[in-house]
Amino acid sequence: MNIPSFPTDSLYKFQALSGVFAAIFFFSAFFYMTNEVSGLKLKSEAAKTQYGLLKVYIEGPSQKMMLSDKDRDALNRALLKLKGEAKYSTSHYLGSVNRVNVSIWGLLVLALCGVAMAWLGFWRWYEKHQKWIDLEMENKANAVRRRRPRRYR
Repeated sequence: MNIPSFPTDSLYKFQALSGVFAAIFFFSAFFYMTNEVSGLKLKSEAAKTQYGLLKVYIEGPSQKMMLSDKDRDALNRALLKLKGEAKYSTSHYLGSVNRVNVSIWGLLVLALCGVAMAWLGFWRWYEKHQKWIDLEMENKANAVRRRRPRRYR
């Protein structure tokens, strides 16, 4: 009774191609998450800057005399709203960065594992199969060259 053997040639190719796809997927996810964190940081900085500028505008000595009470109340409400947005965006940014930093580095590690898996698959496929197929083809080509008559050389 013959027990069939696994087609290891196909398994090595599968390992190599899976590694390539994993590396592409995890590298693109890594860059996407990095861009998201940068966007959150920019939003947080913009809210802080707007809050600071409005605060300086309201509390400036020349503005206290020029603004009516109604305008000052409206600006104070806007200032409180911006202060809340700045606090929210800053805390949201910091919370997101703390959570995302771990996953960003995890994605990078997974991408590097994909690269290693692809390299190992291609190396095994070449060393265990393709090298011998190439050697066999070279021997056949040499045998054909030796059998040809002299006039065709």
